[in-house]
Amino acid sequence: MKKNNILLVFILGIILLGCQQQKILKTEVSPWVETIATIISSPSITDGSYDYIIKYEASESTAINKEGKSINGIIEQFSISQRRPLNNQKLRLKYMKEEPIIFEFLDPIKFE
Repeated sequence: MKKNNILLVFILGIILLGCQQQKILKTEVSPWVETIATIISSPSITDGSYDYIIKYEASESTAINKEGKSINGIIEQFSISQRRPLNNQKLRLKYMKEEPIIFEFLDPIKFE
């Protein structure tokens, strides 16, 4: 009886270990990195549109430029809107590690 119990515990241990390893192997590395962006709103209007800058840190970027240098650090992108965004607001966004200029807002932009 004792041998059966030990064998049963051993088999259950192997099954649990196998399940845990499968869980680890299924964990995927995301191509996206989350960060905080600042919206810098321009006070001027051009053709009824408001200019603003989206500024964020891309410290985990794996992108390389034509010269073979890493593309990381502060990214600034310019955009326009029919409404003026609130200046200096902080928003969560995610950018692609391999192409840090590609991003998606995780929070909505607030407008005046």
